[in-house]
Amino acid sequence: MKVISLEVENVKRVSAAFIEPNSALTCIGGKNAQGKSSVLDSIVFALAGGKKIDAKPLRDGESKGKIVLDLGEYLVTRRFTEKGTSLKVQGKEDEEGTRPVYSSGQKLLDKFFNDFSFDPVSFVGLKPKAQLEQVKALVGLDFSDLDEKRKAYFDERTEVGRQGKKVAGQLESLYFSDSAPEKEVSSSEIFKRLQTANDHNRKCDQAESALLDWHKLEAHEKENVERLREQLKEAEEKLKKSSESKKAAEKALEKLEKVDVSPIELELSNVDSVNAKVRQNQQYKTVEAEKEKLTGQYQDLTDKIKAIDEAKAKSMAEAKFPVSGLAFDETGLTFNGLPFEQASSAEQLRVSVAMGFAANPKLKLLLIKDGSLLDENSLDLVRELAEKEDAQVIMERVGHGEECTFIIEDGKILE
Repeated sequence: MKVISLEVENVKRVSAAFIEPNSALTCIGGKNAQGKSSVLDSIVFALAGGKKIDAKPLRDGESKGKIVLDLGEYLVTRRFTEKGTSLKVQGKEDEEGTRPVYSSGQKLLDKFFNDFSFDPVSFVGLKPKAQLEQVKALVGLDFSDLDEKRKAYFDERTEVGRQGKKVAGQLESLYFSDSAPEKEVSSSEIFKRLQTANDHNRKCDQAESALLDWHKLEAHEKENVERLREQLKEAEEKLKKSSESKKAAEKALEKLEKVDVSPIELELSNVDSVNAKVRQNQQYKTVEAEKEKLTGQYQDLTDKIKAIDEAKAKSMAEAKFPVSGLAFDETGLTFNGLPFEQASSAEQLRVSVAMGFAANPKLKLLLIKDGSLLDENSLDLVRELAEKEDAQVIMERVGHGEECTFIIEDGKILE
C-alpha cells in the first residue's frame, strides 16, 4: 500500500496543494515558512487524527479545509471546520465507480497504521536517552511503572543500607561479656544472704566463747577442789553440771560450721560491674537484632530490584526489534553490541530508516522534516533504502535544488 496522491486545502500554511509521489523519494522544496511542514503534517492528520491534529489546523482566515489521501486500497478524507473535524474512509472503487464507506473509519486506520511521526533524520540527532525512549515506544516497551517501583525500592534500600552501616558501627563499639548472667543480679538479695551467714557465724562465735568460758570455769573449779574440801560435795555437783554443760556445748559446736563469707562479699562488691555487663549484653543483642533486621530488609529490597531488572530484561529479550542487531540497555541503544552513537553516520541513518519502515509494515511511509540536514550521499542512501523496501519517503528540504520533486511557495505547489 502506498500514497497515490495527496490533496490539501487550507490546512495550517497550505492553501492548495496536490502531489502524486511517483518515486521512492519525494522531496518538497521551498523557502522557510512556505508550507513544507504543513504538507507532511497533513498526512499525519489524515491517518492518526485525534491528539495528532493541532489545536488550530485551519489556515489563518479560512473557515474550512480538507485533506484527501488516496492510498489505493483506501481513500481517506478528513475535513475541518471551526467547530472541529470529520473523517470519511472509503474502500476501493467497484465496477460502478462507487466506494464503500467504513462506519468506524479511525478504528480501521488505527488497526493498519501506526504513528507516522517517527523521523529517522531527527532520530539520529537525538541524545542516547531520547533515542532509547523512542525505540521503547516503537517496540511497545513501557518501563515507567517498573522504573518508578525500582527507584522507590532503590531509595528505600539506600536508606536501609545507611541505617545498617550506622547500626554496624554502633555494634562494633559495644562489648559482649560471655561471663555475665542473662539478667541483672539483686544486691539486696546478696546482702540478705550475707546477713544470714553473719548471723549464723555469730552463733558459732557465741558457742566458741561459751565453750571457752566453760573451759576456764572447769580449770578454776579444779583449782578450788583442794582448797575447798569442805565444799567438796557441792563443788563435785557443780563439776558434774559443768561437765555436762561442757559436753552439751561440744555437741552444739560439732553441729555448727562457719560459712566462708568472702565469696559472698566478693559477689556483693561485683554487683555493679556484673549488672553493667548484663546491660551491655542486652544492648548488644538489641543492636545485633536491629542489624539482622536491616540486613534482611536490605536483601529483600535487593531481591525486588533484581526481580524488576529481570522482568525488564525478559521484556527486552522478548521484544521484537524492528532491525536485526538493535537492542538497548540502561544507557541507550546498541547496535551489534556497540553503542548506537558509535556507529557511522551512514549506519545510523540506515538503521533509523529501517526502523521507520518496520514500524508501519502495511504502509511503508516515512515523513522527514529535517531533509536539509542530509548531504547528497545521505539522500542517495535514503532513496536506495526506500527502493529496496518498496517504500516511500516524503521529506521537506529548504531550497529549490534538482533533488526537489515539488516546490511550495506561499502555501501552494508551483506548477
